Amino acid sequence: GRFVIYRDSEYPSNHFYPSGWVGEYRDISFTDTSSIKPYAGANCVKIKYSARDPSGQGWAGIYWQNPLNNWKESRGGQDLSKYKKLTFWARGEKGGEIISEVGVGGLAPNSGDVKMHHIVLTPDWKEYSVDLSKTNLTFVIHGFRIFVTKSGNPQGCVFYLDNILLE
Repeated sequence: GRFVIYRDSEYPSNHFYPSGWVGEYRDISFTDTSSIKPYAGANCVKIKYSARDPSGQGWAGIYWQNPLNNWKESRGGQDLSKYKKLTFWARGEKGGEIISEVGVGGLAPNSGDVKMHHIVLTPDWKEYSVDLSKTNLTFVIHGFRIFVTKSGNPQGCVFYLDNILLE
C-alpha cells in the first residue's frame, strides 16, 4: 500500500497540509495547483523562493502538518511505521536548484526524524527516495518537509514537486 501526501490538488487521499511555514517564509510562494508540466495527473506543487532574506535567516521551509497548523499537539498523529520509504518527484525550472533538506517527522511530539540533504535538481522530473526503515515513525504529525537556503540558491529558485508518497 501507499500513503499519499500529495498526488494532485484536492486529491481525496492527500494526507497532511502544507501549513507549517518556517524561516524566512515570506520569501516563499506556494501553489499545489500548478498545471505546468506536472509529472502525473492534473497538478503539481510549484514553490518559488525569492532569497530576498530581509531578516537574515538565510533559509525558508514548509512542513506538511496534520491537522492544519499542528506544531506540537499530540492530536492528529499518524502511525506510519509500516512504510519503508518516502518517494517524491521533483524538477527545477532551469536545473541546478538546490533543495537543502527534505524529511519526515522531526520536532517533538513526532516519534522520529528522517531526512535527506542537498538535492540538486535537473530540469527534468526525477524520482527521489528516502529510506524510512530505521526510523521510529509510530507517531507522525509532520508527514513531509522541505527547506531551501539562500546559500544554495543565491538568486532564488523555482521548483516543482509531485507524487509525494510513503511506500
